[in-house]
Amino acid sequence: LFNVPKKIARIRGQSYRDAAWANLFSRYNMPIDVIISPELEVARDITNRLVVPGTTNDVPLADGRLHLIGLVCEEDCPLLNTAMKQYGLLFPDLSFTVLAIFRGSEHITPEIDTQVQIGDEVHLLV
Repeated sequence: LFNVPKKIARIRGQSYRDAAWANLFSRYNMPIDVIISPELEVARDITNRLVVPGTTNDVPLADGRLHLIGLVCEEDCPLLNTAMKQYGLLFPDLSFTVLAIFRGSEHITPEIDTQVQIGDEVHLLV
C-alpha cells in the first residue's frame, strides 16, 4: 500500500481486536503491520506500574529482556549523594545504567562523578 515499509494503525474499537475481524487487517485486505490500542496501552502501563511500584514509567525493550525505568528519588533512595562510579560496589548484584537525570527543568547527562539528589527523576536501563 503506497510503498510504505511499515504500517501502524491506532484502533480504539476493541471489537476490531476480536477473532472475527482477524482477516480485516491481513495483507490482502488492509495490510497493517502493528495495531496500537490506546486503551490496551493504558492498561499495560498501569500493570507495569503495579509490578514496579514507585516508577514513573517502565518500558520493556528487547522482548522484555531490558527495561527503561524512570523513578523519582526521595529521601530514602539508595542512589542519593553517591558518585555513579560507586554504584557497582554498592549494588554488586544489580546490573543497570543511568541514562538520564532530570532535575527540575534541567536535563543532566550522567557522568562517573554525577550524584543523584532528592527530587531527581532518574531513568535507568535495567
